[in-house]
Amino acid sequence: MPPLEASVQYVLMESHPLLRPRVEGGQHISASETGLQARFRGAQGFVLSGAEPLAWSVLRLEALRTTSFAVRTAHHVFFLSADGNALGESQIAIDNQGSPDLVLPMRAEPTFASLEGEAMLLTRSEGGDLWLPLSPGPQQVLVQHRQRLLDTVLVLVYAELWLPQLAAPATQATVELRTPQEWVPLYAEMAPESRLLAFALPELLLLLALCGWTERVLAALSLSRGRRVLLAGMLSVAAVLSSPLLALLLAANAGLTLAWALPQMRRIRWTLARLVVLAALGAALMGTAGLLVHCAASPVDSAPVRSEASTVRNLAQEPTESPTGTMVAGAYQGLPARVELPPGARQMIFAREMLATQEPQAVRALLLPRRALRLLAALVALLAVGLVLSQHRAL
Repeated sequence: MPPLEASVQYVLMESHPLLRPRVEGGQHISASETGLQARFRGAQGFVLSGAEPLAWSVLRLEALRTTSFAVRTAHHVFFLSADGNALGESQIAIDNQGSPDLVLPMRAEPTFASLEGEAMLLTRSEGGDLWLPLSPGPQQVLVQHRQRLLDTVLVLVYAELWLPQLAAPATQATVELRTPQEWVPLYAEMAPESRLLAFALPELLLLLALCGWTERVLAALSLSRGRRVLLAGMLSVAAVLSSPLLALLLAANAGLTLAWALPQMRRIRWTLARLVVLAALGAALMGTAGLLVHCAASPVDSAPVRSEASTVRNLAQEPTESPTGTMVAGAYQGLPARVELPPGARQMIFAREMLATQEPQAVRALLLPRRALRLLAALVALLAVGLVLSQHRAL
């Protein structure tokens, strides 16, 4: 029964989302017509005439899933340092709709974590995984971690880099590998995509062009076919592996080509068409030489570093002070510091949509130490020099 007597009374009936009322009596109207403010969705309005009774019963609903969050973007960066450690950083954009915490199972060792730019204590859940408290709504989570590269096979290094696991798939995800000058990446894989980095098509074409040019120069010196093909291949491989050897081979080829071409050019009656053809051939040779030098001096698969996640400020490294010199709220002491990952000399980026990391996922790479590459170039060059000395009479 209404508590007060009136000719017309308005009633706003609202309940928690997990409760569903069944109302009997009164005339149903919209909730806004009652003039009362509702706190929950699904509120119902009623109008009562006089002392008309209003009765209800409540049905309790069962929630299918009471806590959840969505991952909008996930950007993982790995820097493969020369000391054999892989430094990782994961920037994750989360839209939280009720989950009180974030549990990150990971095979790497966490070293730093922040939430919305605020450094957090590194704590573990009951299962031993990294545990971070979450706030409602959109937020940025940053986690840094460290893991060791796998054993060396001969002179090659096999890297298996594990991503942190998330309870929801990432709508947009990128994984970036950065390597310094000390490493030469040969192969990278993030299933189902794989990349053969050491034998890209432009490098192979330029290697063939250099080998053909060298073979023609040796043919002009009246060297036998088998010996000049072997010598041209060895010199070209050594030149591609080492920039100084490449510059030396290009200079030798250019000098010998000019020495052969000058007597031939004196016998030719020059016309405008022939001059144009000669200029085009010279430009093509210069362009090929420039591309060879660029490919030998520049990193394989080089690309500018791009970050698809916002930069997170580290409050542990940048404490704020008031004008009086005292620490203000939001500044912390004794927390791990965030490490700035270097850009590296090479960057390899894998992009995925709806990347599911509920199960462990890894990026694999095969690396060659640059010192081993230089040793290989020197060895091939020594073999080529020995072959040249053995053919000094024929030359």
